[in-house]
Amino acid sequence: MPGKSRQTANLVSTRTGIGTTTPVTNLNIVGVITATKFFGDGSGLSGVSGGGSANRESISGITTEISVNGIGNTDIVGSKSYSILNVGISTAAWVRIYTDSDSRLNDLNRLITDDPLTGSGVVAEFISTGSTIIRSSPVPTGYNNDLVTTNLIYVSAQNLSGISTTITINLTILKLEA
Repeated sequence: MPGKSRQTANLVSTRTGIGTTTPVTNLNIVGVITATKFFGDGSGLSGVSGGGSANRESISGITTEISVNGIGNTDIVGSKSYSILNVGISTAAWVRIYTDSDSRLNDLNRLITDDPLTGSGVVAEFISTGSTIIRSSPVPTGYNNDLVTTNLIYVSAQNLSGISTTITINLTILKLEA
């Protein structure tokens, strides 16, 4: 009958088939399996392709026009957690990436010569002397620390270019969480 699957139980060999009349293993299913939960560690699975959420992505943000030595912010739509592989900066700037907007606000008056405090919410910082792409090594891992987790990446940029300008920040990230 159309729409009906074949189910076979071979009691002699203890093999059960769904969608097949000739099961070759203890449980042989031909078709798609849907379940709300699976048990076990999955170590014996084979023939399963990717499916993880770890994907490289290029994302960017642009500040409003920033005066010389002024600081501008941009929020880049990215991922709840991520690794930063490369940072592209459109002009001479000090770029800082944060876990949340409060950390960015609290870091506003830190000097470029000072290291951030441990636990301050600074994920990474990059200094460029002109338009450049900086390869992250070692690769920093960041995350969104908002009360309700979002996919925003909080960025500030201090304009070191000598002229008032907008600053574009391009990030190549490895998305660790959607």
